[in-house]
Amino acid sequence: MKLCLINHSFKYELEKLIRIFLPFEKIEFYNEVISGDCTAVTALEKGEDVTRLSALLTIEGREYQSSDTLENSNADYENECERLLAVSLYNCFCKASHYTPQWGILTGVRPAKLFSRLCRENGETAAESWFENALFVNKEKISLCRETVEGENRITVLSRPDSFSLYISVPFCPTRCAYCSFVSHSVENAGKLIPDYISFLKTEIAKTGDIARAIGLRLETVYIGGGTPTAVSAEQLGEIMTAVRDSFDLSALREFTVEAGRPDTVTKEKLDTIKKLGCTRISINPQTMNDAVLKNIGRRHTAEDTVRAFLLARECGFDNINTDLIAGLPGDTAESFENTVNSVLRLDPESITVHSLSMKRSS
Repeated sequence: MKLCLINHSFKYELEKLIRIFLPFEKIEFYNEVISGDCTAVTALEKGEDVTRLSALLTIEGREYQSSDTLENSNADYENECERLLAVSLYNCFCKASHYTPQWGILTGVRPAKLFSRLCRENGETAAESWFENALFVNKEKISLCRETVEGENRITVLSRPDSFSLYISVPFCPTRCAYCSFVSHSVENAGKLIPDYISFLKTEIAKTGDIARAIGLRLETVYIGGGTPTAVSAEQLGEIMTAVRDSFDLSALREFTVEAGRPDTVTKEKLDTIKKLGCTRISINPQTMNDAVLKNIGRRHTAEDTVRAFLLARECGFDNINTDLIAGLPGDTAESFENTVNSVLRLDPESITVHSLSMKRSS
């Protein structure tokens, strides 16, 4: 697919839109009009008072066109230009493919976040109208957004205005997963950096505690993530958690999570250490219970390791365990993912977080 960008720079947004219809197509970009099959020409033509946004899609020997106009005085001119170009291209693809995506032109990973902001700014009725008429989201998905936001609001309303959450990064893993876009390093390659990293981390935790006290903030939740925090030793985990206890008033703390992401890093010594130092929730993240898929993504543990780690955590007294899964990993299938979900359900965790493999901005 050749994507022509004429007089605009909305490359990222339009590329992601095309991926909805042509997920495996290689996309080439041009700043001039290119003719031929499998070509999309998107253009912004700014006149004296009005801007015309248009798309011309040529595919399988047929042409599809769509366009719209925007007043140059529009208060949200740049964002509306982007949206209307996306709508024009979306209309062309819908006509050509006879397919209407349930999420309309939305391509982000958190549509409920946008819906929540619109509700705050304009009210729920206006938010629903915008999703349906401007973004072309269907009613079922709008209802899902509304239910998600309502669920989130029941949680966020419990937080006080002077509260805050603390995230602590331990950016080391046994190996680097094939899909990972986080700042993380394998212990194998960067293990020598861990002692110094933890030393500086403890200093930063202490300084953050000083700042929180100075401005009167109350610590509400702690999340030690990564990376894989349990990739470091029990002693090193203890140093980090002790630094938190020494640096903050924990009287208002509602939850203390340690991400025990890789099952092959979970040991009784580490679980006992974090439990003793105040951890109330852990996350054991197999991502899949298919051993072949685990191998595809560069993980060295097995599904059986996940079961072992989970049962060990229960023996150590953890009664709040989350499990992360990813749908769409290389080599996975709908049937395989269903087996993964059923396998995890049999473990009976307190929560399951399901992600879908996706290309994120700047990753």
